[in-house]
Amino acid sequence: MNIISIIEGNLRYALNIRTSIMVFREENYCKKCPIAFKDGRYTGFCNKSEGGCGCLIGAKTSQNTEGCPKGFFANNWFKPELFNEFLKEYESTNRR
Repeated sequence: MNIISIIEGNLRYALNIRTSIMVFREENYCKKCPIAFKDGRYTGFCNKSEGGCGCLIGAKTSQNTEGCPKGFFANNWFKPELFNEFLKEYESTNRR
Protein backbone atom coordinates (compact mmCIF):
# COMPACT_ATOMS: atom_id res chain seq x y z
CA MET A 1 0.00 0.00 0.00
CA ASN A 2 1.41 3.41 -0.91
CA ILE A 3 1.59 6.45 1.38
CA ILE A 4 -1.33 8.23 -0.36
CA SER A 5 -3.58 5.22 0.27
CA ILE A 6 -2.51 5.10 3.91
CA ILE A 7 -3.24 8.81 4.39
CA GLU A 8 -6.58 8.57 2.55
CA GLY A 9 -7.65 5.51 4.54
CA ASN A 10 -6.75 7.06 7.88
CA LEU A 11 -8.45 10.33 6.95
CA ARG A 12 -11.67 8.50 6.03
CA TYR A 13 -11.44 6.59 9.30
CA ALA A 14 -10.84 9.76 11.34
CA LEU A 15 -13.73 11.58 9.66
CA ASN A 16 -15.96 8.51 9.96
CA ILE A 17 -16.62 8.41 6.21
CA ARG A 18 -17.99 4.89 5.95
CA THR A 19 -19.37 3.39 2.78
CA SER A 20 -21.52 0.27 2.69
CA ILE A 21 -18.61 -1.77 1.28
CA MET A 22 -16.40 -0.71 4.22
CA VAL A 23 -19.05 -1.66 6.75
CA PHE A 24 -19.62 -5.01 5.00
CA ARG A 25 -15.91 -5.85 5.01
CA GLU A 26 -15.40 -4.98 8.65
CA GLU A 27 -18.60 -6.56 9.98
CA ASN A 28 -18.45 -9.76 7.92
CA TYR A 29 -14.73 -10.40 7.88
CA CYS A 30 -12.54 -8.27 10.12
CA LYS A 31 -14.69 -8.36 13.27
CA LYS A 32 -15.01 -12.14 12.95
CA CYS A 33 -11.37 -12.77 12.08
CA PRO A 34 -9.14 -14.07 14.90
CA ILE A 35 -6.24 -12.03 13.48
CA ALA A 36 -8.04 -8.88 14.69
CA PHE A 37 -8.27 -10.10 18.28
CA LYS A 38 -5.89 -10.05 21.22
CA ASP A 39 -6.70 -11.69 24.53
CA GLY A 40 -10.22 -12.40 23.27
CA ARG A 41 -10.98 -8.75 22.40
CA TYR A 42 -11.39 -7.09 19.02
CA THR A 43 -8.51 -4.62 18.61
CA GLY A 44 -9.36 -2.85 15.35
CA PHE A 45 -5.95 -3.77 13.92
CA CYS A 46 -4.96 -6.52 11.50
CA ASN A 47 -2.45 -8.13 13.90
CA LYS A 48 0.86 -8.53 12.09
CA SER A 49 2.18 -11.17 14.51
CA GLU A 50 -0.82 -13.34 13.57
CA GLY A 51 -0.23 -13.03 9.82
CA GLY A 52 -2.10 -9.77 9.22
CA CYS A 53 -0.79 -6.59 7.62
CA GLY A 54 -0.63 -4.43 10.75
CA CYS A 55 -3.11 -1.88 9.40
CA LEU A 56 -5.89 -0.12 11.25
CA ILE A 57 -8.89 -2.09 10.00
CA GLY A 58 -11.24 0.88 9.58
CA ALA A 59 -8.66 2.57 7.36
CA LYS A 60 -7.78 -0.62 5.44
CA THR A 61 -11.38 -1.44 4.53
CA SER A 62 -11.79 2.03 2.98
CA GLN A 63 -9.25 1.26 0.27
CA ASN A 64 -11.09 -0.42 -2.57
CA THR A 65 -7.87 -1.21 -4.44
CA GLU A 66 -6.39 -2.99 -1.40
CA GLY A 67 -7.43 -6.32 -0.04
CA CYS A 68 -7.31 -8.47 3.03
CA PRO A 69 -3.79 -9.87 3.50
CA LYS A 70 -5.32 -13.34 3.77
CA GLY A 71 -7.31 -12.87 0.53
CA PHE A 72 -10.82 -12.83 1.99
CA PHE A 73 -11.76 -9.60 0.19
CA ALA A 74 -10.40 -7.17 -2.40
CA ASN A 75 -11.95 -4.64 -4.75
CA ASN A 76 -15.62 -5.67 -4.88
CA TRP A 77 -15.25 -9.42 -4.50
CA PHE A 78 -15.49 -11.56 -1.38
CA LYS A 79 -14.51 -15.14 -0.63
CA PRO A 80 -16.69 -16.38 2.22
CA GLU A 81 -15.71 -20.01 1.58
CA LEU A 82 -12.03 -19.18 2.02
CA PHE A 83 -12.79 -17.20 5.17
CA ASN A 84 -14.87 -19.99 6.72
CA GLU A 85 -12.16 -22.53 5.90
CA PHE A 86 -9.57 -20.28 7.57
CA LEU A 87 -11.74 -19.93 10.69
CA LYS A 88 -12.12 -23.71 11.02
CA GLU A 89 -8.40 -24.28 10.58
CA TYR A 90 -7.49 -21.49 13.01
CA GLU A 91 -9.90 -22.80 15.63
CA SER A 92 -8.47 -26.32 15.40
CA THR A 93 -4.85 -25.17 15.77
CA ASN A 94 -5.31 -22.25 18.21
CA ARG A 95 -7.77 -23.20 20.90
CA ARG A 96 -8.63 -20.07 22.88
